[in-house]
Order: sequence, then structure tokens, then C-alpha cells
Amino acid sequence: SPLDAVISKWGEPRPAAGNSSWQELVDAAFLAGPFDVTSFNVSEEFSGSEEPGWMRDEVIHEVFHSLMEVSGDKEWLDDEEHDLFLEHFLKRVKAQRGNSTVVVTAALGEARPVMPKKKAGLINENPGARTFKVAAVSTPAYLAESMFGLSPVSETDLADAPEASSSTRDLVPETFDAREAWPACRSVIGHIYNQGTCGSCWAFAGLNVLDSRMCITDDAFTGPSASLSRGYAASCVNEAMGKAANGCDAGNPFDLFQYVEEKSGLPLTSCVKYFGHGEGSKHFGEKHPAPPCPTACDDPATDLESSKLRPLHVGRGVRNIGWKDASQEELIKGVKKALSSEGPLSYAMNGYPLQPYKSGIMNQACEGSPNHAVTAIGYTAEVILSVNSWGEGWGEDGYFRVTWCALKYYTHPGPIDGGSKFPLE
Repeated sequence: SPLDAVISKWGEPRPAAGNSSWQELVDAAFLAGPFDVTSFNVSEEFSGSEEPGWMRDEVIHEVFHSLMEVSGDKEWLDDEEHDLFLEHFLKRVKAQRGNSTVVVTAALGEARPVMPKKKAGLINENPGARTFKVAAVSTPAYLAESMFGLSPVSETDLADAPEASSSTRDLVPETFDAREAWPACRSVIGHIYNQGTCGSCWAFAGLNVLDSRMCITDDAFTGPSASLSRGYAASCVNEAMGKAANGCDAGNPFDLFQYVEEKSGLPLTSCVKYFGHGEGSKHFGEKHPAPPCPTACDDPATDLESSKLRPLHVGRGVRNIGWKDASQEELIKGVKKALSSEGPLSYAMNGYPLQPYKSGIMNQACEGSPNHAVTAIGYTAEVILSVNSWGEGWGEDGYFRVTWCALKYYTHPGPIDGGSKFPLE
């Protein structure tokens, strides 16, 4: 039967991975690791049945429990992780049609917990070349694919990194922390937000930059009220800039800066509060769209248009600066110069390695395509000190340190018009 064929072809789990790359860490965390579907040969196809999808629930459950026993995966999961794995396995199987073994194989890979508790403990006890610790993440990897939220950028859209002269190199400090360089803006630069169950990293990273640079321009723009509305940006920017994606599906800080330059200012969070919800631990377990662009402040007594702040020229000459023809050394020099002289920068990286990150220096995020936007607020020769948007309960109280190789490209905004004032009342 197809069930017997699937189970007999399952094979032994892959051995624990080594320490030289993130993919090996992923293999270790994903229990048995990825599967070669070409090794399966089940000819029977299911094009329809009594239930949506190609198997009845009781058959899918039987397949799952049998595979847990055969593979040895069951011993790595506690009851909560096991039940969540089964729940998502059922969803992924019923969402697909085709060869039974291929569907089951794909569903298992997609539904597996990102980092089971026992695996996290094993990895932390045997760090090898890793310079960071991981935390348990019970949600499945497939949900993360739509949760990072950075729109893809083609290589042709990337500007070259500016060449740094020897005199410029001499002026760039070896280590830097924007919170210390601009102490009046420390609370703004270091503020940790939580994007919740919305793929709006691009809005948070871009507005972390804007808030910080507005404070650097006018240090009266500080304190808890110095926060441009992430909710307004996620709901309004893409539509205004002619982008098809909902703000919780995708976006780019580049478009945010251009929006401010070409279209409109942004209200404070006190006018339009963020709509997202959910703890950082639930970030990859759910997904919700951005609501329509608001036409009024949450408080009807406050006028939306008069509450908008517009840091002029921030979109003038904005560029996404990446590898293209530049060397890694040139790109790093460009980041150091811009960050130390102008203020925080948003940059793009592969967000998957950050899912289970707990502390230390993430040194296995060099590979993969950029899908997540974060904010650089400092650096050393080895790492970028960065702010994420997954809440204070994630990482190092919302921050993380990552080696320079994780940097795919950074977004360099134009300079805010000198002498600008940004009243909070």
C-alpha cells in the first residue's frame, strides 16, 4: 500500500551535523534533516478523494505516528512539540496533491519544529565553532517564509559601495555604538519593538533609522513619544508607492524613504498605534494582514494631517548598496562611515538563522538570500551590533550581534534637511 511504501522508504535519520556552517546546524535542528525525494518510488497518485487533499485524516495520522517511530524523531520531542508537529503535518499534507511519498516527504520537512528543546540543549552543550546559543522554537519552518517581510531586490537595483579614501578610513572609528555617540538619543536608537504576527520588518527597520536620525537632527525629538507610526507605514506605504504587496507580506525601507520624500510625512505612534499583536515567541506561528491605510488618528480629536512629521530629503538619493562589483571590504567600510557619521542604518540579511538565536555572536548567517530587514546601531571589527523587531524576549533583550558576512546590502537614506525640527506636541 502507499502507507507501507512511504514507511519502508523513510530510511534512517541523518547523523547530527557538524559545526562549519548554518546548514549543518539546521540539519541538526530539523531532526532527521532534509530528504532526497528521488530515493522514493511510489507510483500511485491521488488526484482526489472523499476529503480535500489526497488522504483521510485517520490515514495521515497513521502515517505520521509510524514515521515518528521508524525515524526516531519521537524521542526528540516533548508532548507539546509532538502535537504541534502533527497539527502542521496534517495541514501541509492536505494542502498538496500528487505522489504520496513526495507529498509526505515535503510535509514532514515543512512541519518539523525549527528547534526542539532537546536539540537546543544538545547544540548549546556542544557549540563547536558556533559562538552563539540557541533557544527552543516549536513552530514549523514553513511559516517563517512569509513572516520576514523584506521584498526581494535584484542585483541590477543595487548601487556600488562608495570607495573609501585613505583619509576617510583614518576618520572611521574602529568600534562604534550610536547610543554612546548621541547620548540624548539613546532611548530612541535603542528602542526595541515587536512586529508581532505581521511581516513588517521593513517598516520597523526603516523607521528605527528615521526615528534615530530625526533625534540626531533635533535632540528634542526623544523620549517615549519619539516614535513614528509603524502601523501607518505598514498600511499605507506600499499602496501609495504602487506596490502590490500588503504591508504584512513584503516591503523595503527604500520605498519607505521615497514615500516620505515624494508623498507624505508620517504620524506618530500616539496618533496611529501599531495593529500587530502576539508575543515574539508566536511571531512564526501566525500571520495577519495589515489593515487599510487609516484616514484618521485613533483619537478623533487629533487631526491626522497636522500630526504628520516629514524629515525632508531622507529619500533624496536613497540607495540600496550591495555587493555587485564591490568587495566585502568596501561594503563594510561604507557601512562604518555612514553609521558613525550619520546614524543607524537598515540592512538586509538572511533571517532564518535568527529564529532560534538566543545570545552571543551569530557566526553562521553568511549564506542564503536576504529576506529580513534589521537595524545596525554599532560595530566592531568582527560584528555588527543590531536591533531586531521581535520584542525584548528574543535574543539579547531584542538585540543581536552578527558577523559582517551576514550583510547582504544596506539602505543608505539621504541626509535630513539640516535645522529641521520635529515637535512632539
